[in-house]
Amino acid sequence: MAAQPSPLRVVSARPAAAAPLLQVDGVSLEYRTRERVVRATHQVSFDVHAADRFVLLGPSGCGKSTLLKAVAGFVPPCEGEIRLEGVPVSAPGPDRIVVFQEFDQLPPWKTVRQNVMFPLVRSRGMSRREASACALHFLDKVGLANFADAYPHTLSGGMKQRVAIARALAMRPKVLLMDEPFAALDALTRRRMQEELLALWNDAAFTLLFVTHSIEEALVVGSRILLLSPHPAAVAASGARARRTQQPPVRPGQPGRGGVPGYRATHPSSAVRRAAARGAVAGTHRAGTLSPCQDRP
Repeated sequence: MAAQPSPLRVVSARPAAAAPLLQVDGVSLEYRTRERVVRATHQVSFDVHAADRFVLLGPSGCGKSTLLKAVAGFVPPCEGEIRLEGVPVSAPGPDRIVVFQEFDQLPPWKTVRQNVMFPLVRSRGMSRREASACALHFLDKVGLANFADAYPHTLSGGMKQRVAIARALAMRPKVLLMDEPFAALDALTRRRMQEELLALWNDAAFTLLFVTHSIEEALVVGSRILLLSPHPAAVAASGARARRTQQPPVRPGQPGRGGVPGYRATHPSSAVRRAAARGAVAGTHRAGTLSPCQDRP
């Protein structure tokens, strides 16, 4: 019988020695239309540590994808600062690789292997032989080594996303950014992709910043979750999973964490449930607390 899910708990700040890998400090983002200036996020702050699976959870259209693009360096903040290893983010770079939700992010004239090789040669400066070997290694990790010479138009949506994930991981970024990468997949394929992502993380323990509007997906994928309010996005609540080391790890195929040792499925705390259910108006969060949401002036 599957173990009962454990609650989401709020955790205190990490020890001072564990410096955050990524810091988002009071970031507000705006974009202009012909009629007005639209604020996408309002003074959002959070820290991501090495090997975190950090999920930005919020309703559709709240600004979470814009926030991810700002972390990637595509959108400059109008207020606040984003720092990676203490250095301000000012432009895109190979230390932050994005996997988007669209299936057409692979150049169609390149084979699967060539798609993975391309940034390794152009950005990492690898030789074609080195890049080919690296590409095959990561394609094998996502179960697509037998499709290395196939073209994108012959692949299913889930397979295309696996190629995009292999290409991103092959670059060995400091932070892997994923913008609702499984949103367009059917439910069964989406769950399988979530489990495969967790298996890859269990193998390499990379740092993940993941955007979703699905509470269920946030609980499956994330080790830490930041709840954002409706547009403009502001921090509504934050929490982390409790580590369950006293129980045996979940095996692949069992309900729960998709085979990540030491974790079991959890449900949100009542505070997070209430915040998500009522639309989570803009609020403030401090490390170690889960504060009620307050209206932004």
